[in-house]
Amino acid sequence: MTNNEQNYVNAILEIEEILRSLDTENVDIDRLATDVQKAAELIDFCRDRLASAQTEVERIVSAFD
Repeated sequence: MTNNEQNYVNAILEIEEILRSLDTENVDIDRLATDVQKAAELIDFCRDRLASAQTEVERIVSAFD
């Protein structure tokens, strides 16, 4: 597994962890804005990584034509 794939996996896991913490009755209000900002940054990273992977797969597949 490459470093970028591992980072993607870690980002997804961290997003899931943030969502679990926000889905409780005991939301830490002092951390709420920080957690939401971090989740937004991780989502942006994942979207970029997916777009990059899609571009690379399309490039590889087009080489077969």
